[in-house]
Amino acid sequence: MRAGVWTIHTRPQAAGKLTKGTQMMSIDNIDEFIVIDKRIDAAEDRAADAIRESLRDRWEFGRIMLAERKGKKLPDGYLEKLVETIGKSRSELKYRMQFAERYPTEDELANAIGQFPSWAQVIKNLPKQPEDGASPKPKPPHGGRICRRGCRRCRSRTSRTWSCCERHVDG
Repeated sequence: MRAGVWTIHTRPQAAGKLTKGTQMMSIDNIDEFIVIDKRIDAAEDRAADAIRESLRDRWEFGRIMLAERKGKKLPDGYLEKLVETIGKSRSELKYRMQFAERYPTEDELANAIGQFPSWAQVIKNLPKQPEDGASPKPKPPHGGRICRRGCRRCRSRTSRTWSCCERHVDG
């Protein structure tokens, strides 16, 4: 037996009526549902606004940190003092600085805020920075895992050569 499709009518002459095919059913407390639904929508809008505001604040924090740099580095002890004073992790503060560096203008920030629904998504899309100025190692295309002989992900379809990694481990 197939489930029917129910429709809540919002036209004034049928407001609060629930129909299924030719059956008509009234929802006596439809106004209560509408009020609650509007509260849910308002709460979701406030949450989205709060996320956008927190992204802007993190960007502004990062811009201030960038302004304190001497060349490409913060003064000695500066980051540690911030960590101690603010109570946030070293990586969180570095992400804020990277965020400001990656999106240097208000327009770019506005685009980023529109693109990323959360701080976690921003972090995920920031380029990975090596610790203490070391040059980053190039990664193979599939996430940096080392291939093992017989890995189909790495082997070229047309030959028996390995195309994605610099080295392989026999396993």
